[in-house]
Amino acid sequence: MIKHKAFVVIDIPEPQKTAVQLVRDQLKTVTAKLPVEITLAGSSGLGPVPEGTDVGLVCDEVDRVASSMVAFKMEFGRISHFPDTGVFFIAPKDRRPFDSLHGLFASSRIPFAASPFPYHPHCTLRVGPKVDHSTAERIYSVTVPIGEMLLDSISVFTVDAGTQTVSLVHRTNLRE
Repeated sequence: MIKHKAFVVIDIPEPQKTAVQLVRDQLKTVTAKLPVEITLAGSSGLGPVPEGTDVGLVCDEVDRVASSMVAFKMEFGRISHFPDTGVFFIAPKDRRPFDSLHGLFASSRIPFAASPFPYHPHCTLRVGPKVDHSTAERIYSVTVPIGEMLLDSISVFTVDAGTQTVSLVHRTNLRE
């Protein structure tokens, strides 16, 4: 059984992973403790996998979805933020493969919780209270990690809401 809310993500590889982590570390928010990824299910569009869900079901469905999708290349776009929040992120230049994966998970047997937000694929840089204009400008001036990267693995993580401890539940590869 899933012990804490779970999130299905696509992993960001090196060297972009380290570049994003350095930015997160500089911004000093809880996001620095989280894996560098783009969420496919768990925040926007589809909510998290609820506590108590059968781990076997989640792993089987993640494996099934991953086997139906070919690994793909991605480049980061620009830094943005969600309106009226302190959430800053980098969106992919092309969101279509993420939308496809999100749709496959939406039609899977995984009982995702509801989310009040439409799906918006992104790699989070900062979560926290709204910031003033000068801080926002400083975040916008951060150099976005450049270069094409191959996205080829999907992971399932749980996050303990009390301690922010992240645990890997499952990882699988997309088709080559």
